[in-house]
Amino acid sequence: MPQRTSIDVAALVVRIALGAIFLAVGGLKIAKGGPHGFAADIANYKVLMDPYNLILACLLIALEIVAGLCLLLGVLNRGAVLAGMGMTGLFLFGIVQGWVRKMDISCGCFGKSEMAVNYPLHTAGLLVLLGAFAFLWWAAGHRGAAYVFGGEKMKLPG
Repeated sequence: MPQRTSIDVAALVVRIALGAIFLAVGGLKIAKGGPHGFAADIANYKVLMDPYNLILACLLIALEIVAGLCLLLGVLNRGAVLAGMGMTGLFLFGIVQGWVRKMDISCGCFGKSEMAVNYPLHTAGLLVLLGAFAFLWWAAGHRGAAYVFGGEKMKLPG
């Protein structure tokens, strides 16, 4: 087994931190308004029509929780990293288009809230998350996906 480097340790810390963030954010969305509350926040961006907001809200909450658990537990990490990058990119698109359109809305990032979104702060935070996911992807290429993302592939007995 190759010796662990500082990149490996950093990747582990980043993976666990991202997992905890996504699990917590998904849980907060359920606790504060549930899918209907998050769907209302999505509707405020005026990008989708009404029946699709609830479908997207349910999918995003479930995906946040599953991706967060996978990252925390170290299973299906490549898929969780890709899902996290996709969701973060989607959230970044939503925030930036709201900022460009000068919308005064709640982002819904941490569940139902009455506070208007701070666009520069949210954009910077999402860019940091995107950078963290990109680092995990790079670290896997640097050391080998099987090494960074949780060991060898499962082998069938026999």
